[in-house]
Amino acid sequence: MNRRTLIALVALTPLFGVACSGDDAMNTTTTVAPEVGNPDPPLPMDINSIPYKPGDLVALGDVKIQIGVPTTSEENGFSFDVTVTSGALEPFTISPQMFRVYTLDGKSYISV
Repeated sequence: MNRRTLIALVALTPLFGVACSGDDAMNTTTTVAPEVGNPDPPLPMDINSIPYKPGDLVALGDVKIQIGVPTTSEENGFSFDVTVTSGALEPFTISPQMFRVYTLDGKSYISV
């Protein structure tokens, strides 16, 4: 009995393969989602790895930093305002090139 079952299974297997494939068969591809929390390139050692949330006020010593909510532009980019209040006695300059933005999808953006 087992021998007949095995022979029937071997004989019918090619028929199932033909029945399952068709002209409208579609190839499916999957993309691997970036791992959240592992930005590429990695964060430099001297950067605070705690994320700033838009609208939150962060105090670092006598400096207060507030990042605005990002807005998207026509060129598939985004922009946001950064407000820095310093209690330092000497003036200082901040430029957009000093910022690197890491998003939750693991991508890194350099300001222009």
